Amino acid sequence: MLAVTLLAAALWAPPAAASAESITVAALHAHAAGHAPALALAAVDGARADAERRAAQPWAPDDPEVELGVGLRRRGAHSGLDFEVRLAQPIDVSGERGLRRAAARALGEQATAALSAARWRLRAEVEAAAVESWLAAERHAWASEAAALADRLTETARRRVEAGAAPGADLILAEVEQRSAHALRVDAEQREIAIRGRLAVRIGWPAPVVPPITPALPPLAEPAPAAALLARLEGHPALVASDRRIAAVRSRLAAAERAGWPDPTVAIGFTREAGGGHEPDADIWSAGVGLPLPLWRGADAEIARARVDVRHAEAARAALAADLKAALLDARAEVERSFTRARLLGEGLAPLQAHDERVDAAYGRGEIDLMTRLQIRRARTEAENAALDARAEYHRARARLTRRAGPPTADRTVEEAAR
Repeated sequence: MLAVTLLAAALWAPPAAASAESITVAALHAHAAGHAPALALAAVDGARADAERRAAQPWAPDDPEVELGVGLRRRGAHSGLDFEVRLAQPIDVSGERGLRRAAARALGEQATAALSAARWRLRAEVEAAAVESWLAAERHAWASEAAALADRLTETARRRVEAGAAPGADLILAEVEQRSAHALRVDAEQREIAIRGRLAVRIGWPAPVVPPITPALPPLAEPAPAAALLARLEGHPALVASDRRIAAVRSRLAAAERAGWPDPTVAIGFTREAGGGHEPDADIWSAGVGLPLPLWRGADAEIARARVDVRHAEAARAALAADLKAALLDARAEVERSFTRARLLGEGLAPLQAHDERVDAAYGRGEIDLMTRLQIRRARTEAENAALDARAEYHRARARLTRRAGPPTADRTVEEAAR
């Protein structure tokens, strides 16, 4: 029947050309890159890192300190005012400022890697949502064709009942099947719209739902070898972001350790002491060097916290790598299993299609009764449902595998060039 033909075409036909009312996955990615709320949050973190980098960037030393003093001097019956001016400049001899700048740069690289990881998560989510939209569109098309078939069956039953060739119960049964088919069609249509509506919210689309997505689903294919996928995993954006975080906390640790070194303060001063009576005022110039004594606190607390942060970042990276590897292998096994099941169930549709056409023609000629026709119809529906479910399971597993493996090397190179 036509319904089976449509299902087979959906399973193996090449992608259809995009219409004026459709949108490509690439266009969705482009829109999401500029409007998705998740990327806006990652961009704020990047702006914070930029502010830290700018704050640590100037090569000028720390701000100097100016000290002013005035006092009243009395000597017998005479009095006068003493003035004092002192200018002190801290001098960085420990190299802490350079390490702080390096830490700020590492923080910026961490924010950039985190933004790239957020872009990849969003890209994978858009791909998965597109798969769900395609699957829902397939289910909707199948349900619409099944409803049309039920309409034709009902019309055939009505003609036969009116001609006296079939009992009136045939029409009642056919109408029950018709209502059930249309209920499935409406449910499939609503599901498709809901999926595109959720995607619209996720990427900041200006309309309540995104347009239908083209092209159609790719054909079934076996997964790539595990070794190739594991090699691709090494450049996963989440692992790259974790590596950048380790580099950032190590830079902070180096700066904290150097902060414990005492930096001297060079000072020059001018003092004018009032003379008494007939004595002239005394002008005194002075210079000195001050050195802090880190006896009580120093930088021990900051160093301890930084060391804990380094250990935590390294442990988190190891745990993330192990989790991604396990999830990747599980996802690949799922794709392999679902591929076999979807292929076998899809191949079984062609004989059922030919048989269904013969049965439909036989019912129209009055050679079989409606109950026999409905039994075969339900068997075909169950087979088509099973094939669609297996196909959906395969494409969902494939989307999960793509997300676990990370972008291909070519995509990664393009994104790095864009940055």
